[in-house]
Amino acid sequence: MHVTIEKATEAMLPEMYPVFDDSALHDHYFKPHPESLSFMLDPATRNGNTLIARTAEGEIAGVMVVLMEGFAELPYLALLGVKKKYRGMGIGKKFLSVFIGLAEQSGAPNMFIMTSTFNVRAKQLYESVGFKKIGIIPDYLIKGIDEIMFVRPNKQPKQK
Repeated sequence: MHVTIEKATEAMLPEMYPVFDDSALHDHYFKPHPESLSFMLDPATRNGNTLIARTAEGEIAGVMVVLMEGFAELPYLALLGVKKKYRGMGIGKKFLSVFIGLAEQSGAPNMFIMTSTFNVRAKQLYESVGFKKIGIIPDYLIKGIDEIMFVRPNKQPKQK
């Protein structure tokens, strides 16, 4: 599916929240803690760290939050969601391609992603583009939900 990736603005926030409806993230994190999505998405968008995938019809089909100085001060993909009707159409892979490109341009030696152990589709997606599981963080955000940490080395890191 053809989408364009663009920087999100605060005016887009009401259109971004529904991207996470009908998802495992919503069921495990945002439904029991409704403030948690806005807690993460609002400041990231204000700070210019949120990208959206927009369809040719203008609909927001996906959202990604990238922190270039995230985990251990290295590029970290903090949030990724694709609207239910657009899942399985390559939008997640396109987002990952953009994230990898940004991380490689930064010259950082590695880039990171985490996903919950229940999110099997995300795990498969991340591994399909070269991320490797490096460990599990028990109860990272919520007791009873473990997170899998993934790393991908930068193919051309800056030399010191």
